[in-house]
Amino acid sequence: MVPECTMIDWDDVRYFLAVARVGSVRSAASRLNVNYSTVLRRIAQLEERLGTQIFEKLPAGYRLTLAGREIIEFVTQMEASSHQLETRVWGVIRPYEASYA
Repeated sequence: MVPECTMIDWDDVRYFLAVARVGSVRSAASRLNVNYSTVLRRIAQLEERLGTQIFEKLPAGYRLTLAGREIIEFVTQMEASSHQLETRVWGVIRPYEASYA
């Protein structure tokens, strides 16, 4: 049976990237200006949606699993695309909005 296709939540990806980059849920939460439990919940949601564990919990912090290492390139590309979209949209919208100010 083929699992139902659902889109990955971009916010879950942002939390994944933050933890992957700093290796700590607490540090990621601080950088994202959110509660520690929010980061844990978002990571759990992403793991559930992907159907695999993406981090190993270690005494020294969090480390990417093989699956996590396999998706890091893709989510980094997603992040870059998101930044490009924001730049393009805000570059188009702001001058338009300014003409009506």
